[in-house]
Amino acid sequence: MSLSLDKLENGEINPTFFVATAFDLEKPKETLDSLSLRNQQLDSELRDAVCANSDELLRSANAVKFLRDQVISLKKQVSNARSETEQVSTALIGPFNQVKISTKTLECAYESSKKLRVLLRFLGLARQAQKMEPISKISSVNNEIRRLCEIYRIFQSGELNGIEAYAVFWAKLKPQCEKMISVATQQFLAGIQALDSNSCSPSVIIFELLGSLIGFVSDYYNKEFNKLKLSTEDKLKKANADNALQVIRDDFSTMLSYIQRIFTMYESVISKGPESISPNDYSHIDPNCFVKSYCDDLKVAIERIARRLPVVSTEITNEVPSIRKAYIYAIEKSPCHVDRAAALSAFENSIEPFQEAFISQVSKDMRYSLIGMFSGKNVNPNQITQFCEDLEKQLSSYDRYLTLKLRNYVIKLAEAYAKLMLHNNTALANEAKKLCNALQTGFSVVASKIYGEETAQEIRDILSNGTKNLQQ
Repeated sequence: MSLSLDKLENGEINPTFFVATAFDLEKPKETLDSLSLRNQQLDSELRDAVCANSDELLRSANAVKFLRDQVISLKKQVSNARSETEQVSTALIGPFNQVKISTKTLECAYESSKKLRVLLRFLGLARQAQKMEPISKISSVNNEIRRLCEIYRIFQSGELNGIEAYAVFWAKLKPQCEKMISVATQQFLAGIQALDSNSCSPSVIIFELLGSLIGFVSDYYNKEFNKLKLSTEDKLKKANADNALQVIRDDFSTMLSYIQRIFTMYESVISKGPESISPNDYSHIDPNCFVKSYCDDLKVAIERIARRLPVVSTEITNEVPSIRKAYIYAIEKSPCHVDRAAALSAFENSIEPFQEAFISQVSKDMRYSLIGMFSGKNVNPNQITQFCEDLEKQLSSYDRYLTLKLRNYVIKLAEAYAKLMLHNNTALANEAKKLCNALQTGFSVVASKIYGEETAQEIRDILSNGTKNLQQ
């Protein structure tokens, strides 16, 4: 039974099993006695343990009481702080809410006052504008037109929408404002078509008074550019191998007419626009910007037709000088505001692969014409003279900018002749040396006329000292 009690205390068996075992053994009385005895033993052990640890229990009780007192004190402090915070909050939020309400009231009063001022201004303008005659032509911007512009800006702002008095007067004035804008637009477009910036001036002032000048001229610029772009693309799309080059040349004349109109618009805006706006504010409608964009689109169009018609690609390469001249002629005819150098640079970018191929071919032809003379036959000074004359005619037939691009190739031609005088074939080298003076004379004359004395002297130095330099 003692073993069973140990197991019961240790939790190895549950009470139900313990009771069942006691009855199975038919010893319930002994089991009760054992339980009573064990209970007395546990009470005795508990008293002994309490007596042995009474001091420590008392200290713990004191510590618990101290902790409780601290918690109670802290709770009181928190409650007081919360109460004070609520008082401060009430003291601050109350006036703040009042200020917020007052501010909203003031804002409403300001908006109402502002709307009343605008309405009074509108009614005053409306009474004066009702006496105006219908506008058929605008020769200058007088006070009556300025009143209409101000009335229209009030309409655009929408500040008076929903006010009955405004609606009544605006219904009467709306046709006059729309007529003024229509006449201003027509005169502006007519002035641009006539390339007369002065006739555009009244319209420019009106659109500025309406607050729509930048938007209006930007729309016109974009429409003109898109028209030219579509025109160029359509012409080259329909072009064939027989007329493609002429189509490209003719398109430069079309470009010129557009540039002139864009410049007329740009000049009228810059000269008559408000002083508060600088030319930089209108840089997006500058004719130089127009030329650059045209050349960018032309590049795409030319490359497209060159891929579609390979023979045209070859013709463009061969006709680079004439195409350049046609473009330069159009640019020279354009207003002086257009930057010639920048316009040419933009165009050269458009035909870059064709121009590079042309320059490469010309340099090869020049080299072949000179060096090829010495391929197995005697050469006389007259041939050298004729070569120099032909070279001068050829370089003179190109535009100045293209000629300058060939300068380095002309110098390389002199260097090639200097190398010829060092050829392993003694007879060939001697023949070249014999004619060196004739070439030096003729070549330096050509270089002096085309490029200047500095280039001519450089060629003379190459031909006279070339042998020595190359040997070193």
